[in-house]
This record gives sequence, C-alpha cells and structure tokens, in this order.
Amino acid sequence: MSQNLTSSLPSASNPQDITALCQANVLTPKGIVKSSTLQMQNGLIKSIGKDLPANHFVRSEDVHTVQLSEDYLITPALIDLQMNGAFGVDFSAGNIPDMQKVLDTLPQYGVTGILPTLVTAPLMDMVSATNAIEELIHFNTRANGAKVLGIHLEGPFLNPEKRGTHPKEHILPIDMDSLKLLLSPHVKMMTYAPEFDENFEMLDALREKGILTFAGHSQVERGHLRAAINRGLKGVTHLYNGLETYTHRKAGTSLHALLEQGLWASLIADGYHVHPEVLELTIKMKGIDKLVLVSDAMSLAGLQEGETVRFAGTVVQNRQGRATNTEGNLAGSTQLLPDMIRNLLNWEICSLEEAFKLATFNPAHLLGVDDQRGSLKEGYVADVLLWHQPTMKLLATWMGGELRWCDELVFRQASQGIVLNQEVLEIKGSALNPSSQYKAHLTL
Repeated sequence: MSQNLTSSLPSASNPQDITALCQANVLTPKGIVKSSTLQMQNGLIKSIGKDLPANHFVRSEDVHTVQLSEDYLITPALIDLQMNGAFGVDFSAGNIPDMQKVLDTLPQYGVTGILPTLVTAPLMDMVSATNAIEELIHFNTRANGAKVLGIHLEGPFLNPEKRGTHPKEHILPIDMDSLKLLLSPHVKMMTYAPEFDENFEMLDALREKGILTFAGHSQVERGHLRAAINRGLKGVTHLYNGLETYTHRKAGTSLHALLEQGLWASLIADGYHVHPEVLELTIKMKGIDKLVLVSDAMSLAGLQEGETVRFAGTVVQNRQGRATNTEGNLAGSTQLLPDMIRNLLNWEICSLEEAFKLATFNPAHLLGVDDQRGSLKEGYVADVLLWHQPTMKLLATWMGGELRWCDELVFRQASQGIVLNQEVLEIKGSALNPSSQYKAHLTL
C-alpha cells in the first residue's frame, strides 16, 4: 500500500468543495443504508442521501466524486482507547518524531483517533513521556495523521499480583503526590487497581478532573468494586486479562465485572488474549452498548514475524502473531483494530453493525465526543472509511473530508472523479483474510 496517489486524487482541497461517495452502502446509526451517497464539505459530513443517481454531481467543477456500488461500504473511522505503540515505536519512549510516524501511518489502517497508552515505568520516565505527548499535541501542525484524543495511563498504581508484563519494581502504591506529577492536561483515561484505593481518594480526584477511570491489573472484590462504581469508576480494562479470573467454584474480578451491568469493559479481540467463544459469551452478557474494542497494540504491531523489541523493561518477540515476553507471557497485541473487526466477523460473534460500534461510537461516547465523532451523521467530523464489503478490505481513509490514504492499486484517476479498478480489487481481495487464519484461533 502507498500514500503517493493521495496528492493527485480529488480530495476537496478547497474547503468549500464537496466530496461525494456515490451509491455505496453507508453504515449509519440506524443501520446500513444501501445505494446511498455521502457528501463531505468543510471538514464535516454534509449529507447522506439514498437513491441519488451516480452522476448527480459529475457536472459540477466543485464536486469530486467517487463512483461506487453496493459492493462498497462506508463507515466511520476507528478510535482506539488503548494503544501502546506500533510500527517499531513505543509511546513510552516519548520520542516525538517516532510518535508522529505512528500517527502518519495509522490512516492506512482506518484509525484516525487514539489514546497513546503509557505502561508502568519509573515514575519520572512516565512523566517525561506524558510531557512529550503533550508537546506533540500542542505543537503538532501536521494534519495528515491520526489525532491524539488524549493520554491513557495504564499504571503505575496496579496490583503487583496481576501485573502481567508491567515491571513489578516500578508499580506504586496509591500516592496522590505521584498522581499529581502524572496528570498533565490531556490525560483522559487511567487504569488502576481500586482495591488499594481504600477511601477512594484517588478515584475522587480523577472523577473531579473528568478522567475516565477503569479498573485493571486488579483483584478487586465485588463489594469494593460496587462502591467504586458508585464513586465514578467507569469500567474495566481488557476484561479477563490482568484481572482475577474465576471458575465455577470461585468468583473473581472478571466475573464481578460481567455481573455489574452498568460497568463498561474493553476487550482485545486478537484471538490470543481472549478465546473467541468467551468473547461471544461476554457480548451476550454485557451487551454491545457496554463494551469497547481496543487493540492494546504495542511496537511489534505492523512488524514481521520473529521481530523483537524492548517493551515494559523486557524483550518481546512476535511469535506467530503473539507479542510474547521472555517469561512467555502476552505483552500487548500485534494486531490493530481493523484486524479485530474482521476477527469478530469471521468468528460470527456479532453483526457488522455491532462490530463497528465497538470501535467507533462506543469509544467516542466514553470520551464524550460522540456528538462530533464515531458516527456518520450530518454535521459530524468527516472521518470516513471506504471498504470493499465482500472482503472487508480497507480501500481509503478521509479525515476531516480530506483523503489521507488510499490503496493506489485499487484506485485510479478518471476525468469525472475517482473510479475503482475492479479487476485488481478482485485479484487482491480473493486472498484477503482467509477465514482459516482467524478460525484457527478457536483451537487455542
């Protein structure tokens, strides 16, 4: 895939111009509308209309068209609330040019909004990384890449017994002075172990600042969990992973989170962190409206099999799609959100509409930006994805109505706009995401 062609394709460089994606299936909050046309103007979605003829806008010089059909699907762009890094870059390192590289690459994967996530490290290293992300937010003038919607602190106030790959020596007890050092202006989410916050001093402080607080790497008991929910705890981070498990003879934090209907939960659907059938059970118990899909991607995401990186103070290798540390434990994911959406569809766990809701509207809702992002509605930010629906191959990404990435082998320029090279698409699509690649995970 390449971004070279985007500069020559119609992208409404004049904000007053209209980009029209014509005659495709459009995923709206009310479901999929077939043979519909979506228009973008001034960075926003101008309209979504059904039964408009394919040549409706062609004669107008200030309208750029993409001629489509019902083989194509238009969806909102994806939002990831937990991303540690990708493409060889670790956000915890705090290297601004490297972080910008990740942001610039993410539109190729349909992701236009993220919370860079910092895992447990020496306190001042976490402070330094937070400051670097703040600098990236404040002084970044480049508009081509994904948008940083805030910062997610996963630690350091965790339960050492459920630390996973977090280094035990850097996990801290509940300490308000340490929290004050970490809370820069754009911290939007924190994962912590509420069992150590006996009087909820930290939870109260986070709630007062409007920070989304999830329990994670925790063994919190149900009574204390319920009390925390009443004080503002919103959810649990990567349900089942880093949480006390349960059996038919013993309850645990994971079961408590399932039973508390008002509690949100994030899920990693890579086929390794959670068995697909457990994902199916979770969706049936919690319901789509209280779940959010996160990648938990780390710096191995986008790299080749066998590559190694340092993460959370240890060496992590991509072993057959797993990010595995020297102790043999999972250390984040090598997949990104489009992979996980395809997984859910291939496993037949939920509908297409539900799968996308987990990675679009729901994260936007949790961040309080669902009045601007996460849905295709008139007046919303025009962060829009185009897919070949039979193969769920991502073809193009628009951000704020501007074409930020497309597959140059599939697209070609025509005198009246953009058309698709169907022959190339069929050849490439036939080998996309073979179901056996994903369904094989069912045996894990």
